Amino acid sequence: MRDRAKAYAAAILHSVIIGLSFMFVKMTLGFTTPLDLLFYRFVLAFVCACAPILAGRAGPGIAMRDVPALLPLAVFYPILFFLAQTYGLSMITSAGAGIIQSLVPIITLVMANLILGETSNLRQKACVSLCVLGVLLISFMSGTGGTSFNPAGAGLILASAVSQSFYNVLVRRVSGRYAPYSIALMTNSLGFAVFSAIAVYRHIGSGTIVNIFDPLKDIRPLIGVIYLGALSSFGTSMLIGYALSKIETFKVSVINNFATVITLCAGAFFLDEIIQWYHIVGAVMIISGVLGCNYFVSVKQTREDLDVVP
Repeated sequence: MRDRAKAYAAAILHSVIIGLSFMFVKMTLGFTTPLDLLFYRFVLAFVCACAPILAGRAGPGIAMRDVPALLPLAVFYPILFFLAQTYGLSMITSAGAGIIQSLVPIITLVMANLILGETSNLRQKACVSLCVLGVLLISFMSGTGGTSFNPAGAGLILASAVSQSFYNVLVRRVSGRYAPYSIALMTNSLGFAVFSAIAVYRHIGSGTIVNIFDPLKDIRPLIGVIYLGALSSFGTSMLIGYALSKIETFKVSVINNFATVITLCAGAFFLDEIIQWYHIVGAVMIISGVLGCNYFVSVKQTREDLDVVP
């Protein structure tokens, strides 16, 4: 039970980091492009992932025989997730993306049942729905003045949501065989390789390769990249890997919706954004859904949780 408590703490901390990351993304994108930001953050994430090996505090992390099992995780997240999200957000409003992204817990619930055989009772399903409705309320009301619907953009955001759900399920499936560090090393290494290749190709094509790191000469984007690379990329991959090794996939996915509440609080305290009534109501629905989902646990589920291999 102590391990489960640590897993819940890891899932909550993961949500806090993700919730604050939107503020740092917003701050950093004033100095660079979305694709270059992905390049910067995964360069740093890769350095953080390799640091324990270089310091002699970890083994090689991944053997060649492990790559076939771990590669699909990295393909779904961060590669497909970030590419689909980045281009999707260029076509639709952030509020519209939030509405679609809020479906992740439901998609994960279905996938976890089909792939992992995880079960949930009716009250848990109701709490998942309450949590999703809270995110929908905030996103819909925040986007009442947004642009018209764009099918391609919506499709890309839906693809990013499905990618995130697949990642959660696949991490849960391999967590009994691989440590969170091995999973983090694989995902961040592939993210570094892909986004570096894209950034270098684009800058060579535009003749700006010698200026590729110029935006980081300013302290503000540098702070943003440090947060996004060290914490929001590498740190969260460690936290989510540990959480998914101890508790059900759909529970972790629901807890991730705490990020919406954290984003609202960060906007109010640091960016002077105004909190509206629907923010408060939606936040209460999200928190109630998260707490209820993890409170209504059947005896069968508890027994299965205790049998999970750490």
